Amino acid sequence: MRTRMLFTLLALAACCGAEIIERVAATVGTRAITQSHVLLEIRLSAFLDGVAPDFSPASRRAAAGRLADRVLAGIDMEIGKYPAPEASEADAQLAAVRQQHPAGGEAWVRALEGAGVREEDLWLYLREQLALLRFIEARFAPGVQISEKDLRDYYEGAFTRDWESRASRPLPPLEEARAGIEEILRARRVDALLDDWLKEARERTRVEFKEEAFR
Repeated sequence: MRTRMLFTLLALAACCGAEIIERVAATVGTRAITQSHVLLEIRLSAFLDGVAPDFSPASRRAAAGRLADRVLAGIDMEIGKYPAPEASEADAQLAAVRQQHPAGGEAWVRALEGAGVREEDLWLYLREQLALLRFIEARFAPGVQISEKDLRDYYEGAFTRDWESRASRPLPPLEEARAGIEEILRARRVDALLDDWLKEARERTRVEFKEEAFR
C-alpha cells in the first residue's frame, strides 16, 4: 500500500466525491472534515478507552479540533514523505485491542457493533495513530536536549514532592530515577514543540470550524 494512501483516510481525507453530500463540520485549507468524521472519531476513541461515547456539542467540537490537527500533521507528512507503518504493525495493534475481549470472536463482534464501530475503521485508526506518533518523534524529538540541571531541578522538586506524597518507600537516588525523569522531561519538551508547530501550522493553513455543526 502506498504511503500516501494512509494520509487520505479518516481524518486526513479531503472532500470526497460522495453521492450523499454530508454536512461539513470544519475545513483545513481546502480539506473538509464532515460530521461523519467527527462522530467516527468519537466512537473510535471511546471504544479504545473503554468508555461510552460522548456526542455532546463540546465533545464534538473537541473531536473536530483533534481531527483538524491531524489533517495539518498529515499535510506535513505528505510533504516530507514520511513512511507509513507496515500493515503488519497495525495488525499487531488490532490484535492487542482484541485481547481485551477474550471471550471469543462473538464477543468481539458484539463489542464492535455495540460501539457502532467497524473493524476496518478501527484498523485504519490504529495505523494512523502509529503514523502520527512516528511523525512527532521524527519531527520534534531529535532537537530535544535535557541538561543535568533540568534533571536535578525536576528530581529535587516535582519528583520528590510526588514521591513523598504517594510512596511509602524511601526516595530513590537520582541515578536510579534518571531514566524515568529524562523520559518525562523529553515528552514534555516534545509536546511543547508540537504545540508551537501546530500554532504556526494553523496560521499558515486556514482552519475554520462551522459552529452551527456543534449546536
